[in-house]
Amino acid sequence: MRGMKIQLLGMQWMSGRMRMKTKKEKLQVKDDALVNFKSEFSVVEIEIQVLVKLAEEIAKSDIPVGSRRINGRYIQSHLCSGLEGA
Repeated sequence: MRGMKIQLLGMQWMSGRMRMKTKKEKLQVKDDALVNFKSEFSVVEIEIQVLVKLAEEIAKSDIPVGSRRINGRYIQSHLCSGLEGA
């Protein structure tokens, strides 16, 4: 299997020889991980913003104190519907 790469513990097996990852390769891996984290974080941030807006709408509505339902649906159901729409 020529040209096959196997990565294990920061080392690569390439064409019958082992070599350590270079600093540039390690930096690229870290950079990719950071980009993925930022992407996932921005999704969570949007979901939190949607939940806050829904919570504000629920707080402003005429729901009796202590009630867990809005128009016959549980409040959690309203929150989930709002998140699905985001």
